[in-house]
Amino acid sequence: YERHALQFKRHLAECFAAPLEGLGWVERRDIGKGGRAAGTLTLPSLEKIPSARIAQLRIIVEEVVGSNAGLFSDDSQCLISKCRADGSSVCSESTVLRELMAMEVRIQGPGFRTHGEIVVGAVSSHALGDGMCGQCKTLVTDGVPALVMSWRRHFVECARPAHLPDHWSVEYRCTKD
Repeated sequence: YERHALQFKRHLAECFAAPLEGLGWVERRDIGKGGRAAGTLTLPSLEKIPSARIAQLRIIVEEVVGSNAGLFSDDSQCLISKCRADGSSVCSESTVLRELMAMEVRIQGPGFRTHGEIVVGAVSSHALGDGMCGQCKTLVTDGVPALVMSWRRHFVECARPAHLPDHWSVEYRCTKD
């Protein structure tokens, strides 16, 4: 059924301008650049890389760590502070490098909204869009109960379940009057 559900979600994504991955992602390019540099500095074959390039990679890591120190764990923050205090390089701290390599480059920003939040928000506020098909316009007009029933109907038609509880129905009310 998941394949059919994904098709229905894609249809809703198109009609409601609600990408499946949501809206409001923030790309932290500096973290990505620093993580790649840190990864290179941890390679077992580091000695094969020209020393000038290694120096560039160390500078990248130092700059990214310096401007994002608050994103690191408490342990790594202590190591970063220690390196700053004694003038040594954070590039010699494998814990800091591993943590930088593991940081997510793409994160949910403060205004992030999931696909479902966008669709339900549009349906509940009765916001008709220009690119909507007739079925989606009906959902918006009829509100959230229509959206819920639409998903139930889709489930029954696509999954063709052999056994459902006696009280279960596509038309069962989902709101109290």
